[in-house]
Amino acid sequence: MGRRQDGYGGITIGIIGLGRIGSRLADLLAPWRVRIIAYDPYQKDQQFILHDVERAELNDLLEQSDVVTLHTNLTSETKGFMDATKFLRMKDSAYLLNASRGAVIDENALIKALDLGQIAGAAIDVFEEEPLPRDNRLRDFKQNIFGTHNGSNTLEGVDKVSIKVLDIMKSYIRK
Repeated sequence: MGRRQDGYGGITIGIIGLGRIGSRLADLLAPWRVRIIAYDPYQKDQQFILHDVERAELNDLLEQSDVVTLHTNLTSETKGFMDATKFLRMKDSAYLLNASRGAVIDENALIKALDLGQIAGAAIDVFEEEPLPRDNRLRDFKQNIFGTHNGSNTLEGVDKVSIKVLDIMKSYIRK
């Protein structure tokens, strides 16, 4: 794990949630020679070692990361997870990325953090209310980037879904 601890490139990426998607992101970032730290209380050390990621406590990740990226499931524990106290811990030059579920972020707290310059911006492809209403204040910040939550809409993703549907149909027909 020494390669990333050196912080090559001077950028630290903080991944919250090192499951299937978070660990894939870590693998994709490896060639960029950035420091990658992650917080996931449910993953064993082996997951961090396997993906060459430094385990971090949540507050340390928020304080050290130039980019904080969310990859968690939506549960009662993660609903509103990114709240005002967590935005206060982030660098004012840091960006928040959310590709998990909209409700993981307290949008009012995010708007306040952006208003006060507590963070530099956000890249979001999921929202509490979808589609994002035209009058939502998140649209007021030019530094924000919005996308559509369709990362699985690739040829490979469509193939996997199609095969899964066919397998389910075959299983049902055979009964």
